[in-house]
Amino acid sequence: MTPRYAHLLALVALVMLVASGPAFAQTDYDLDNDGYIDVANLAQLNAIRWDLNGDGAIDAGASTSDTTAYNAAFSNRVTTSSGRMGCPSGTCTGYELLNNLDFDENSDDDITSADATYWNGGAGWAPIGSSATKYTGIFHGNDYTISNLFIDRSAASKTGLFGYAEGNTIRNLSLVDANVTGNAETAVLVGEGNNLQLMHIRVTGQVSGFARSGGLVGRLAHGNSTITACRSEVVITGRGSSNTNNLSFGGLVGWNSGTITASYTTGAVSGHFYVGGLVGFHGNTGSPKAEINASYATGVVSGSSAIGGLVGTNQLGSTITASYSIGPVSASGYLANIGGLVGGNTSSVTDSYYDRTTTGRSDTGRGAPQTTATLQSPTGYTAGSIYANWNLNLDGQTGNDDPWYFGATN
Repeated sequence: MTPRYAHLLALVALVMLVASGPAFAQTDYDLDNDGYIDVANLAQLNAIRWDLNGDGAIDAGASTSDTTAYNAAFSNRVTTSSGRMGCPSGTCTGYELLNNLDFDENSDDDITSADATYWNGGAGWAPIGSSATKYTGIFHGNDYTISNLFIDRSAASKTGLFGYAEGNTIRNLSLVDANVTGNAETAVLVGEGNNLQLMHIRVTGQVSGFARSGGLVGRLAHGNSTITACRSEVVITGRGSSNTNNLSFGGLVGWNSGTITASYTTGAVSGHFYVGGLVGFHGNTGSPKAEINASYATGVVSGSSAIGGLVGTNQLGSTITASYSIGPVSASGYLANIGGLVGGNTSSVTDSYYDRTTTGRSDTGRGAPQTTATLQSPTGYTAGSIYANWNLNLDGQTGNDDPWYFGATN
């Protein structure tokens, strides 16, 4: 053997050694070292269901097939506890999008069996998290969009991209052109949320559900939950005929026990009992109280009882402050507690208004009726005007936060 071939064999052996070593085989899935695992495709989004706390390790009790699917989605990942997924010091706390995702995999503007990966025999996407196994990790959208979410699970409760999320934050995300059908607690983003913080989220599309269903969240269950700077352009349709299976529908939230701030809705909402443009049922038996601050609704609202342009029923120590509605409100059937702003009310409504012309209502004591011209003037927090108290302190820090943009002329 000549020295030249000996050197070549040595080089091959070195390459094989490097290729088999951990530095070559392991992939960093937290390239920006922020502790969030990178999600670049639908397979990785789907794999989150097997790591519900977002720590980068497959949950105990995962089946062999689940483990295989997670390993395929995040192949060759760093697995040591000191460097898991590439997160700093091995500490991962959730997931983040790296780009837009689309469930219309063949780009034909129609979700059918042709989009086979998440069609699931026509049931569509299986929500992440349930009552028994809640999603508790952070999810950061990084201002990217998930398009064409499709779910058709009319017998399943807690239905949405996430079925049940608890004690975590979801932020900076758009979900557009969603089509979601479920039972109770149905929404585009989260079926049910407990001690949940949602920030800067937009949802569009349609939702069909039974009790406690909404555009963003079906039920926001805990007083410490917050929704901040979110908007819903979702059409909500409540199904069922009784006061037990057709109640609490809202353009943003069906049943709200948290705090909603600087958020709005534009979609139509229809149901039976407790139907509102923003929230169907608004109340909390515990502490802190449920709040709606500096928010509004513009969509058509229709139902039978406890129907309001902004809130269907406002109860149990809850508050509504510096908010408004302008969408038409119509009712048929029981015809009890119908309001331009709030339907049924046993709590506090402060400095909040509705357009008596566009809503078609003229009730008082649950928000003040105003003409369109009055609502369009003045264009600021003018002393003595209807908007004098609208410059709220929303963050609890020193000074008010100027939440409203009034426009230059109206």
